[in-house]
Amino acid sequence: MTANAVATPCPTMTERSGVERPAAAPTAAPLGYLTPHYEIRLCRGATGCPNALIDVRSVGELVREAVEASGWCEHLAERANRPLLLHQKFRAAVAGCPNACSEPQIRDFGVVGWTQPGTGERACNQCMECEAVCREGAIVVEDEPHIDRERCVDCGACVRACPSGTLVAAQTGYRVLGGGKLGRHPRLADTLLERTDAAGVRAAARAALGLMRQREARLGEILEREGPEPLCGALSNCPGPVGPKETQ
Repeated sequence: MTANAVATPCPTMTERSGVERPAAAPTAAPLGYLTPHYEIRLCRGATGCPNALIDVRSVGELVREAVEASGWCEHLAERANRPLLLHQKFRAAVAGCPNACSEPQIRDFGVVGWTQPGTGERACNQCMECEAVCREGAIVVEDEPHIDRERCVDCGACVRACPSGTLVAAQTGYRVLGGGKLGRHPRLADTLLERTDAAGVRAAARAALGLMRQREARLGEILEREGPEPLCGALSNCPGPVGPKETQ
């Protein structure tokens, strides 16, 4: 299934409940997946944005597969005999870079791509392009670029701008967010995994969906009431480089 197609495998409310009313047809989503039971928004990286650091479409498909395998659709269909409200859906977003245009900070589950810049073997020509393009003021060029890791947001702009090839992508991966929502009591998502790989994203999605099914509540509400502990056990075994930023 392509990321700009309508996701259809989930059963509709009418099919599962037996209630005699027209089933709500899934709506086409230009950038993502939209069904009666979940939505996954993708950023413009899915159609070729130059800022994208990851394969947005493949990560979106990974999240969709996790939702489908979790039994989330069946769970919602079995517990309600009326049309679903927006806040009852599982809402996720995938962003190809820290600009986060798909708004993962206000979704139940979010994935953000990152690239940590580093210095390679090629000499710096002191062109200052990296300093000019860095919106965070995280680079100072002396004999070579020096990166302030506290300021750097891992957007990769300096790597793309470097004409000499001095700056390179030292590491690329995913940041996983969870628990964002709007509504009466809005909250920004927490960082569940600062740095992980595809297997970590899959494990985090499964853990989040399982907890939401068990508690029958939005992930943000669960985290507000109980803190991150309910997810910690499931996420502690995530494969990949999970942890704080590396220093240079």
